[in-house]
Amino acid sequence: MPHNDRSPEISNKPNAKAWLEGHPTAAQVFKEVLQTLLGLYEGSNHGYVDIRGRAEYRFNYNNPPSEILVKVLGQVQCTSVLIRETSDKPRYKEISIHRGDSIEPLLEILSKSQYRSAKFNVSKAHSSKTDAQIAIDFERQVSNATREKEARDERLKTASKDSSIEWVTIKRRVRNPDVVSKRLELAEAGGNKCDKCGNLAPFNKKSDGEPYLEVHHIKPLSEDGKDSIENTEALCPNCHRERHFGKNSRHESTLI
Repeated sequence: MPHNDRSPEISNKPNAKAWLEGHPTAAQVFKEVLQTLLGLYEGSNHGYVDIRGRAEYRFNYNNPPSEILVKVLGQVQCTSVLIRETSDKPRYKEISIHRGDSIEPLLEILSKSQYRSAKFNVSKAHSSKTDAQIAIDFERQVSNATREKEARDERLKTASKDSSIEWVTIKRRVRNPDVVSKRLELAEAGGNKCDKCGNLAPFNKKSDGEPYLEVHHIKPLSEDGKDSIENTEALCPNCHRERHFGKNSRHESTLI
């Protein structure tokens, strides 16, 4: 298989797509491992390959020989990550990750100096920030995106609609602040009304005086929902909690 025959879009690889759809439990582990690596990857050569009977995603090429090739293999019992150790006679280190396993052993290996050419910045996977600090940082990112509307809209044209995962004290989905900013701007154009109940935003924010609405993912990111404008709505706090905790809610009881 030519080593450039790959695509970051699963829709372009029917065998891989069919395998993931046919093995939903295994697919969840595969996607979590893959999304974590994508969030750390600083190279440009990556994508799915189309191999019958499994899902496979590759990072880097075999050439130049000094570049470490990393493969993520979806299998029924576990997800395996293969890291090429040598270039003259390729040999792979294999890490198997089962459902519920920590990904820390994989990150520890990738952090070693001999795997630097694999192009994963593992330092990005760890954070000592509290939840409150993380929330404040995200609000700042949203505010910056709102102030720089033209730049934000340009980024949205090419932004991935798949969320990534970062590993901190707990596992969390990383949202695109441009999506949140754009959804709130659309709500403002509609009179700052809740997309569910139609009532006005209940109060103005202390930080900037803007009407307060919360951005909700219609299909949760934890259920492979897209981090896109089309998959979001602006809700008042009451309706947002009803979406998550109401009697007829189909979502997990978490506000993500």
